Amino acid sequence: TYKKDADRLLKKQKFEKALKLYNKAIKENQYDYELFEARAITKENLGDNEGAKEDRATSILIKNEILTFIDVVGLGMTKTVTKTYVTSKPY
Repeated sequence: TYKKDADRLLKKQKFEKALKLYNKAIKENQYDYELFEARAITKENLGDNEGAKEDRATSILIKNEILTFIDVVGLGMTKTVTKTYVTSKPY
């Protein structure tokens, strides 16, 4: 997958190639907060601190929406939890 390949490139410090793959992965799944966090790290390593800040904010927003969903699940309203389920789009 794009994510796994990007993670490998990030570990090898091939930041520009990793960034391209994280961008593709995010296009496929714009609700995976881990992708935005990994892309933020990649952008920091490329000197794009503003872009990293934006990705971290998006990651936090998505993660908070997932936690909100899990809280609802805890109330017994549903029993299905998926890692990438989000109740609304970020921003």
